[in-house]
Amino acid sequence: MSNMPPKDAAVRIKFHYIKSPSFRVVHVNGFVGGWNGMGELHIASYSERPAIPLVVEQELLTETLGPAQPVEGKVGYVRELDIDLMLNRDRVIELRDWLNKRLEEFDQLARGTK
Repeated sequence: MSNMPPKDAAVRIKFHYIKSPSFRVVHVNGFVGGWNGMGELHIASYSERPAIPLVVEQELLTETLGPAQPVEGKVGYVRELDIDLMLNRDRVIELRDWLNKRLEEFDQLARGTK
């Protein structure tokens, strides 16, 4: 008796998804990027938030503190770059197709059909 599958049997390969020690969830508000000189698309994701002051000052009132007044720090918004993906043209096409499929699924779910 042989351990080999029949010649007409489909070949099946298992892929195990294992999280690396640096795996983390990234909240994405937007992207920046473009093509580099080696034909790769770089896509950097960022999360956006108001700037957090480095120093605030508050007036000491009778039993409470008054409102915080920023004294030192950035003004405006911060776009914190979280991850930069480098994709060749084939991976860009795969990503596009994968995203299109996810959008189709979303639309089907929104319509209540599957």
